[in-house]
Amino acid sequence: MDALKDPSFNMIGLYGMGGTGKTTLASEVERQARDAKLFDVVVMVTVSEKPQIRKIQGKIADVMGMKLEEETVDGRAYRLHQKLKGKEKILVILDNLWAAIELKAIGIPSGDEHKGCKILLTSRNLDVLTSGMGAQKFFKLEPLSEAEAWKLFQITVGNSNTQKMPSLATEVASKCVGIPLAIVTVAKALRNKELHAWKDALKQLSMTSRFDNTGMQAEVYAALELSFDQLLGEEVKLLLLLLPLYLDSSINIECLLRYGVGMGLFGGMDSIEDARNRLLKLIDDLKASCFLQDDDEDGWVKMHEFVQAFAMSIASRAQNAAVVKTGFGLKEFVERHIPNCCTRLSLLLSDIYDLPEDLECPELDFLLVEAFMPCVWIDVSCPT
Repeated sequence: MDALKDPSFNMIGLYGMGGTGKTTLASEVERQARDAKLFDVVVMVTVSEKPQIRKIQGKIADVMGMKLEEETVDGRAYRLHQKLKGKEKILVILDNLWAAIELKAIGIPSGDEHKGCKILLTSRNLDVLTSGMGAQKFFKLEPLSEAEAWKLFQITVGNSNTQKMPSLATEVASKCVGIPLAIVTVAKALRNKELHAWKDALKQLSMTSRFDNTGMQAEVYAALELSFDQLLGEEVKLLLLLLPLYLDSSINIECLLRYGVGMGLFGGMDSIEDARNRLLKLIDDLKASCFLQDDDEDGWVKMHEFVQAFAMSIASRAQNAAVVKTGFGLKEFVERHIPNCCTRLSLLLSDIYDLPEDLECPELDFLLVEAFMPCVWIDVSCPT
């Protein structure tokens, strides 16, 4: 907070590995800045791997109580820029940057054009903050200390659980290597569980070689798989494995409803309303297990980047699912790397107008195509 009050800095960065709590800390900064009335405008927006400029613009406009009716992104950026320049003190928090983003393209004034506009950025990559965005001050968010991690674990799992088996609980907590996401996920999975479940959890958390990741990242993956195994019911697991195919960390619930109904996920439902209620219940279950979070917008939910990667790794193994987010060279990539046994496929197209002719997936039951082109030709041949 001191850095935000310092007139010497107008762009501040916060970085650290996934799961260390960057978003949580940024949200707390937003709350404190708003409560203390340090700025005329305080807005926090998730950027993610694939930035949606119109959505970012819309969130800023909503906070300012204005409606953007311009057709083009540039037109919206100009009006937003003019409106923000009219405010004396502004705080814009851009969360989860994967690469540098052009502030002018959004409509956010910065630097000498508006000394009163403070920008807080979060990223897993320090270079994105410094070389990419030009942050003048940056802070690294480290994993929790052993004492801090143990305290968070106790609070989440409940003191009564840890008092029954203190040495085992301490060892389980230590396997989360101070990563808040892993600590909370494991603690919630073990809440009110018997001794055998705790011993099994310790065994699973020690088997990080199951993943293609190493070090602390592998520990987070192990924690997530433990929590995945604890999910009750096949429906909620199938829903979780559908989510990473959405191509973005933010997920529209109504779109998810259509996908789920189309794939027969909600068996025995007599109406769309029944299916919607079932979906909302399953979403609540996933939130309770830390697999999903509330999004900035009503009617949306979001997944942490690690959760998304974890769910995709399970889906790729269990369902032969694939997500291709590349643009240039997509045809060649699809032809070489998408197996015939693929059952679920999501494609992000940025430079082609049709799918590869040699793409044959006879077992495919889900295809999601997101394209930047005005239209994409898809030749669907159905067997007779």
